[in-house]
Amino acid sequence: MDFAQLFTWYFWAYKATPMQPSTMLIMALVFVGAIALGIVIRLISNNKRFSGLQKGQLRIFVKPLVVFGFVELIFLWMHFERIPYFSRRIWFLFILLITIYWIAQRGRKAYKVYPEQQQNNVSSDRDKYLPKQV
Repeated sequence: MDFAQLFTWYFWAYKATPMQPSTMLIMALVFVGAIALGIVIRLISNNKRFSGLQKGQLRIFVKPLVVFGFVELIFLWMHFERIPYFSRRIWFLFILLITIYWIAQRGRKAYKVYPEQQQNNVSSDRDKYLPKQV
């Protein structure tokens, strides 16, 4: 394979040549693996040793992984069936970039925003039971 064609718009948006069966199998395994990883994370987050915040931080990665896996499997099937518009390779790249952005945004919330909110809630809850200082 000539890797120079990967950097052309024609390869991603217009080339309608079918993928090799081994390539499609590897892609299908990656997409099913994303779904399985989401399910495993969800099952692990149900463990009683995690606090509510830790469970929430784990669970926010479940939905993007499962949605990514299912959507990409649908587009892989469309590519296999050679449906003209939806079988283009650009969709695989587009959905991958959207999923990476989605996970990055949710990860930022999980590890920056939520702990700050919890710290503020803990201090305000504690202060309302303490006597006021004059």
